[in-house]
Amino acid sequence: MKRFLPGLMLLCLVSGCAYYNAMYNARRLSDAAEKAEREGRTFDANSYWGQVTVKAETVIARHPDSKYAPEAYALLGLGHARLRNCAQARPALEMGLAGRLDTALANEAEFVLAGCYAALDMHKLALGAWAKVIADGDTARLPIARAGQVRALRASGQVEEAVELLERYPDLPARVRLATLAAAGHGTEVLTLADSLIAAGDSAAAWDSVITSLAAHDKAAASRLVDRARTIPSVPPATRAYWLVEDAVRLAANPAAARHRLEQARDESGVPDVAAMARLELIRLDLRNVSATPELRPFLERLEPEISDSPYSTDAEALGAVISMVLDAADSASVGAAMSDLRLFLAAEAARDGLRATRLASALFQQVPLVAPESPYAPKAMLAAAQLQGGDSLLIAEAETRYPASPYVVAASGRYSELRALEDSLGAFAAATRTATIPVRRTPARPSVQGGRPGTPTGPIR
Repeated sequence: MKRFLPGLMLLCLVSGCAYYNAMYNARRLSDAAEKAEREGRTFDANSYWGQVTVKAETVIARHPDSKYAPEAYALLGLGHARLRNCAQARPALEMGLAGRLDTALANEAEFVLAGCYAALDMHKLALGAWAKVIADGDTARLPIARAGQVRALRASGQVEEAVELLERYPDLPARVRLATLAAAGHGTEVLTLADSLIAAGDSAAAWDSVITSLAAHDKAAASRLVDRARTIPSVPPATRAYWLVEDAVRLAANPAAARHRLEQARDESGVPDVAAMARLELIRLDLRNVSATPELRPFLERLEPEISDSPYSTDAEALGAVISMVLDAADSASVGAAMSDLRLFLAAEAARDGLRATRLASALFQQVPLVAPESPYAPKAMLAAAQLQGGDSLLIAEAETRYPASPYVVAASGRYSELRALEDSLGAFAAATRTATIPVRRTPARPSVQGGRPGTPTGPIR
């Protein structure tokens, strides 16, 4: 960006225009900043860019309508961008490009602005800016612009268009190709390319986002990719363990596969926090198979060490509280205690929503009309059980036969019914008994692979 301005300096001397001196200094400092960048002197470069922004702001503040204002805006934007402040760089670069700039400065400003749009998640604008950079044809910038164009298409939801560009731009970086193919769900191609990257020892690919993107289309392929990525020696054990937990969440519909992943995470060496998380998830997974309240008691014993010595003791304690509440409700009903119908109903809801034990929840709902056949909540419980059993027509028919005038049955048949009084009563009882709930899990920030994204598992096994 070197510019020699003897004519401008002479004009300054003649006219006394002080802001020309600021403009000259801004240019000189930007040249010095770029030189320092080329030589790897990052601290000096940042210092120079900071001074560039000061000089450029001086020109803009004192002479906003000057013919040099567009250049000052461009230099101001470049300075902020180099200092990783795209929020301030963007408007300055836009103002500069809206005026008259020499070709070299305009091309540089457009290139930097495209990068800022991408950094600010303004992907539609980034697409337009990258297109201008590509049209400019600068061979040094072209590979970056093409990769940026593909990323912008992918980020703006135009995934198939991004895939089409992979054929047009065969020299795109493998990591860009990998992320794009994953976003499009091309599992076979992703695994093939991943194998080549892993064989080459490339640990800097964004494996986190690639696995997550592929899983949105093909959970089985994503699971295979987890196995491949785990073999990269530089991947931290904690990251490998978290990948396993996340894969277990995705494989929840296949309990055997989910269990295998959780056991792998539990046994991952040197990652006690993730091991504790996996143990708790294994307990949750096993709870899904419970069908009768006596089966819950062993879980209280399994939770004891997690409550006393685990980073997830709060979650383990809350889970134990739900189990205890369900057991207490069943015991109360067995001895005919007062309000047994409400206790059983709330226990069934806790089993369904808190424990994800649908078979147990269905059994508890069906106990309500047995324990308290005259309860206004008996038909509601029967309908809830029917819903858990895939809309069991026999249970629905029985509820309609036994309780034809129930507001719940009337409402279920599609006719208007006033349920507010009953629901308010049930809600008040739930609040009074402080029904146990499971809080949102608190998990430590997960370390990311270099080039990947930090994150946390996406919730308990469902």
